[in-house]
Amino acid sequence: KDPHIITYEQDQLILLDIVKRQLSYEKAPFAEVKRLSEQLGISCKQEVAVFHDWTSFYKWYQAVSHDDTIKEEGYVIEDARGFMTKLKLPYYQFWKQMRGMKQRVAEKRSSQKFMQALQTAEQARFYTWLLEQEADHVRNSSIIELRSQFEQSGTAQLNNDGINA
Repeated sequence: KDPHIITYEQDQLILLDIVKRQLSYEKAPFAEVKRLSEQLGISCKQEVAVFHDWTSFYKWYQAVSHDDTIKEEGYVIEDARGFMTKLKLPYYQFWKQMRGMKQRVAEKRSSQKFMQALQTAEQARFYTWLLEQEADHVRNSSIIELRSQFEQSGTAQLNNDGINA
């Protein structure tokens, strides 16, 4: 019922992989995935970075894992043997948590105990802002709509002194 956390201009189909239909897992090389996406006229996943040593990967991993300005869901990390894992980025994780908070507030299940569980000033600002909104508005709005209103309200911003603007 709630849209994806990340805002997209329009719905689109993105080819992620070509997996062979057989008992043992095997997928096509990335070059073949790109070729097929061009042939079909659809978007294809993007290769963001290739690392040839652990140190380079770890530096990249540390940088993106702490960068809340990257407004993407995350990355799929794949090793040379094809093992894959997802890395969810801070912006996505934050707003996914805030969607849960929105639902609690909309259902009037917020409490002092819940407020004590907030870990960052940004979480507390959003929670306080939500409580100031009409209950029906919170209930009937998506997290994307509420995020946009929150960001436009100025509550999300701090001035140079670190005080709520």
